[in-house]
Amino acid sequence: MPEQYMEVGGQCGSYFRRNIIFPQEQSGTALLQILGKTGGRDAYYCTYLFDRKDRSEGTKFLSPLYFDIDGDISTDEGFEQLRITVLSLATRLCMELRMETKELKFYFSGSKGFHVFIGSKVLGIKPYEKLNLVYKAFVQSFAKLVEHGELIDTKIYDNKRLIRIPNSINGKTGLYKIPIRYEELRTITRQQLLDKAKTRQEDYLSSDAFNQAAAARFREYIMKHQPVQPKHSKRMIPEVRQDLPVCMRYLLSAQIAKGGRNDFAAMLASVLIQNGYGDTTLEILEAWNSNNDEPLSDDELRNVYKSMFRLAGSGRGYGCSSIREKGAFPPRSVCPKCRIYQSQQQKG
Repeated sequence: MPEQYMEVGGQCGSYFRRNIIFPQEQSGTALLQILGKTGGRDAYYCTYLFDRKDRSEGTKFLSPLYFDIDGDISTDEGFEQLRITVLSLATRLCMELRMETKELKFYFSGSKGFHVFIGSKVLGIKPYEKLNLVYKAFVQSFAKLVEHGELIDTKIYDNKRLIRIPNSINGKTGLYKIPIRYEELRTITRQQLLDKAKTRQEDYLSSDAFNQAAAARFREYIMKHQPVQPKHSKRMIPEVRQDLPVCMRYLLSAQIAKGGRNDFAAMLASVLIQNGYGDTTLEILEAWNSNNDEPLSDDELRNVYKSMFRLAGSGRGYGCSSIREKGAFPPRSVCPKCRIYQSQQQKG
C-alpha cells in the first residue's frame, strides 16, 4: 500500500490551525504535537487517511465508518433520547451487518452527543477516491432504520472532516471526549456521564478483525444506495441509480472458471454501468473477481471496466438476450417473472 498521510489541527492560542500533515506511521507524534500546541483543548484529527500529501484529484482515502449523534444533553429527557438512539444504532448495525458490539467503538463527544466508529478492516474497506460519498449514502439510508434516526448527522461526510481527539477537552463545556463501552451505555445516567467526562478515561480497543459477513452486507448497501456522479457520456448511464435485476444480483455471487472470466466481467460491468453504478462499478467487479478461484489481474479487470464505459457511451451494452447467448443466464427459479423465460414459454 502506498504511503498514507494524516491531518491534525486545533485551537492554537487565538487562532485555529489545520492542515498539519504527518505520515500515518507518525500518528502518535502528530497527536501528541497538536495536543501540546492546543494545551489539550479543542484538538482534532481528520478521520480520513490519504495517499497524496496535497490531496489532489485522484487521491484515495481510507477511514473508519463513523456516525455522529447529536441532541439535547442539557436535560434528562434529551439525554435519554440520545442514549436510546445510540443503542438502537448499535442494535441495527449488529442485525443488518451481522456484527457484534465488540466491533463498535463509542465515545461521548464532550458536548452534545456521541460518536460511533467501525474500523475499515472490519468492513473490508480499501482506499477509494469517493469513500466519503459511500459513507454518506450508507448513513443516510441506515438512519431511517434507527429509532430517533433524525439525530444522526448526515452532513459531516466530506473527506477533510475533523473529529475531536479522544481525551481532549471541549473548550465550550470543559468536558473531555471520552470512550464509553456499550455495556455502560445501557445503564448510564446523564449525571453519571457528565461526572465521568470531567476527567480523562482509559481508552479501549474495539475488535478490528475482518468480518466477512459484515463486509458482504455493507457492499450490498453500497450497491443499492451509493449516489452516482457520472463523468462519462450519459446516453446509457442514468444519473439516478436503478435497482439491479434479480438475475444480476444472483450472478454477482457466482464463481467463474478460467476461460469465461473476461466475458462474464464484461457483462457484469455493462449492466452495472447501464443501471447507474458509475465509478463504483470497478469496486463491485473487484469484490466479485476476488471470489473466483483464479481471479483476473487488476489490469485485465480495469481494461474491461474502461471498455464497457466506452461501449455504454456509444449507446451500446449487454442486455438480457446477449447475456443468455453467452450461456450466463441464471436458472428460471431465480426470477420466475423473467421476460426471456416467459417469451420462450409463449413460443413453446
